[in-house]
This record gives sequence, structure tokens and C-alpha cells, in this order.
Amino acid sequence: MHENDEREHLHRDRVHKTVGEMSENAQEQFTKISATLRNPNVPDQERWDRVLQLYGKMEPELRNEFEQKFKGFPTFGPTSH
Repeated sequence: MHENDEREHLHRDRVHKTVGEMSENAQEQFTKISATLRNPNVPDQERWDRVLQLYGKMEPELRNEFEQKFKGFPTFGPTSH
């Protein structure tokens, strides 16, 4: 369990560092996405649907910035069965 906690801490540090290097507008969008993902009052699938809606409404330049900054990060999301 301790190893997983350490791994999660390292991942969060990497995310915070990456977000800190993003444009102000991208940081604002990241905050919205992060808040949506952490909302325990919304079912998982609905949270991901909302994230995709936010992402889809972004200007292409912002989407490109996200894709470039987070290239190589592990992918998380709903699983399909």
C-alpha cells in the first residue's frame, strides 16, 4: 500500500508541475476538468461524459496544448466491457 501511495504522490507532483507550465487559459480548463472528475455526487460515466464535453468545447489550440503537455502520461477513464 505504501508503494502505491508513493507512486500516486509522484504522479500528482508530475501533474502539478506540468499544469504549472501551461498557459493561464489551459490551467483554468484543467481546474474545471479536475473538479468534474473529483465530484463524488456524479456517477463515473457521467463525470467522463462531462469531461469530454468540456474538452470538446475547447479551442483547438488549447486541446493541442493539453495533448502536448500530457503526452506520455498514463491514460485513465471509464472502462468499457
